[in-house]
Amino acid sequence: MHPAVNWRVRNALMAALLLTATVSQPASAATSGDGQRLLGPNGTPLFITGMNYEGPADRAWQMWDNDKFDPNLIDADFRKASETAGVNVLRIFVQASLAADIAAGKWDKLDKVVDLAEAHHLQLIVSLHDYGERDLSKVSAIGGQIAQRYRNRSGILAFDLKNEPRFGDLALTKYAAAVPLQQHGLIDAFGEQLPRDQLADYRASEDGVKSVPSTLSDDDAYIYVNNLRLYRAMLADGAAWVNGHGGTTLDFLDAAAGQKWAPLVAALNQSLQAWIQPQLAAIKAADPTRAVTVDHVDVVLARQPANDVLDFESLHRYPSASGSSIRANLSLLTSVERAHAGKPFVLSEFGYATDSLDADKASLDETAIELGLLAQHAAGGAKWMLNDMPPGFNQRERTLGAFQVDGTPKPIVGALAALRKYLDTTGSQPGTVKLDDDPETGARYVYRADDALLLGGKNVDAGAASFQAGAAAQLFLTWTRPGVVDVWASAPLSATVDLNQLLGGSAPHEVRKLSLAAGSSSIQVANGTVTRAADYDVPSGHFFTQTNGNGSMSGFSVTDQDGVPLWTGFRSLGGADVLGYPVSRRFSMDGFVVQAFQKSVLQWRPDQKSFAFLNTFDVMHDRGLDNWLAVYRQTPPPLDTAADKGLPFPGVMARHVALLDAVPPALKSAFLADPDWLDHYGLPVATQEDQTSVVVRAQRAALQYWKVGVPWAAQGTVTVANGGDLAKEAGVFPWPAVTPENAPR
Repeated sequence: MHPAVNWRVRNALMAALLLTATVSQPASAATSGDGQRLLGPNGTPLFITGMNYEGPADRAWQMWDNDKFDPNLIDADFRKASETAGVNVLRIFVQASLAADIAAGKWDKLDKVVDLAEAHHLQLIVSLHDYGERDLSKVSAIGGQIAQRYRNRSGILAFDLKNEPRFGDLALTKYAAAVPLQQHGLIDAFGEQLPRDQLADYRASEDGVKSVPSTLSDDDAYIYVNNLRLYRAMLADGAAWVNGHGGTTLDFLDAAAGQKWAPLVAALNQSLQAWIQPQLAAIKAADPTRAVTVDHVDVVLARQPANDVLDFESLHRYPSASGSSIRANLSLLTSVERAHAGKPFVLSEFGYATDSLDADKASLDETAIELGLLAQHAAGGAKWMLNDMPPGFNQRERTLGAFQVDGTPKPIVGALAALRKYLDTTGSQPGTVKLDDDPETGARYVYRADDALLLGGKNVDAGAASFQAGAAAQLFLTWTRPGVVDVWASAPLSATVDLNQLLGGSAPHEVRKLSLAAGSSSIQVANGTVTRAADYDVPSGHFFTQTNGNGSMSGFSVTDQDGVPLWTGFRSLGGADVLGYPVSRRFSMDGFVVQAFQKSVLQWRPDQKSFAFLNTFDVMHDRGLDNWLAVYRQTPPPLDTAADKGLPFPGVMARHVALLDAVPPALKSAFLADPDWLDHYGLPVATQEDQTSVVVRAQRAALQYWKVGVPWAAQGTVTVANGGDLAKEAGVFPWPAVTPENAPR
């Protein structure tokens, strides 16, 4: 027997005896194991190329009104978002008329929108509170009802508690008990900003009428105005400091000069915490697995520790049209992101109005922002917005769309679709982006990855490729497919491509001069496109494409490289017939090299020169994923193992196998029929019966006996929920590990 499997049974027994797993920081099922990406359907790590959707062009902000709701127009918008613009996520808003419907038990409108999203392979981020209600208990109740209604629906990616909460939202909300922003403490600490005897005159003034709700008592108004003025004074103090020192308001608050404002910052954080908690609790009680965020525009609020309870962080920024402004804003995002380590980060609003900025320049800048987010390992971005609005007041706001009022796409649509096409098939890690100011186009960028060179500007030279255009333009060169360089140009341009420099030693020494029209084309390299079998040999191993999920030539290699004999061990343990196909690359987890297969996860033990089967269901338990298993896989949590303490292993094994006596004989027989059940399944740790099935949860798999027929199994049959597949779907692994590799060249 090969050394890789000498200790297989011993390792299985020891792992079963321990009934625990060494794990890292707990992770939500809504996010990848490294906390960098949100997870789409079937656990697919997402880089969001999204847009905000406020309704069809002629009824923005009125889409939910009874006389304006039109599912046919929404269907057309969703189709062009998905099929034309390459959008994978849309952010929508619960406004007053929809909230009233939900309170009355009317779900037909939102049901239809979720159905349409799923039909067009879109996911929705639902901004739950985009209406005027200040009673937090009522807002929380509506959010909880929506979460309950769409529990386990693939059309919902996440919930946003509120669009752009500000100081006034925190200070004017009706809580169960007053929060620090509604108390006298800050006035005691900093002194009055508006004396009490001046309050009546201020409330009667134009500014007072605008800023102080008439519903507030004089006592509450006195506290509100004083605390609001303190907050504005802090921001003004920060702006003056930034003017003299550089940096941002966040840098000011970290500096010695900003420490005097610490009591106010603490009050903000405590109030934000009280504002988030009941809303989050209502959603998680209804759907404990759904991702939740708050879409901040105030960076001071965005950085507060109160946000740490959220599943991901979101911010809105609108850089000016220059490379330096985009760089500065991306840097600001990084500083907020670092304040919430281990959380995905989404730039959930950005964009440029084409009433004053050329549409090609706007597209260049918006693409540069997406590439900047990709390069700094953010979870993606959502452009504001899908559609322009008809001309009228505030034309800037009305021309931020990706599509004109008549449905004509702006240049960003083609750029985003080309980027999405690349992202859907690449196995490359995110690359690097260089952003510069350009006197003619405002910004110029060069993005480099292992299989891509993306250029934006007017005249751009990146060494391996360059282009010249008559105006702002973009050129994408990608080579995920062996033997082909895919080309996309946003506009007519002249390009020079050095294939050897672009591709390295895999290409001939050849320089191509290209005169490109707008659109897609390709460059054949050497013998052109390569055709291969579904799996094939590679140096010291084998390459499998069966589980790539995208129909491309990408996949996962299983090799003996670097002294870890995964290919040898895989074959010795039964290969794909026993372990399933690979569903990850090899990667490091808790200090060990591991690779996930559909049915099992192999962990290399260098001290023993052998592989152990990872107790994947135990890992999911330790990472807080029992709720996810219950919601999505009807799998019970493990029973208490305290009774195992002190027992010899045969006693532990007998106690756990006895759980099978309570399940249908067919299920027990199926579990024990595998001669290597201890290796493949581990010990039983729980059972559960419901109306449709009986489940045995083991350490590495779950077996289900179906009491009724279901689409995937006949009545009376037993199916196996494979540990490797489920751990991947639940986000146990880092997203690069489960991203298929590019096909070997």
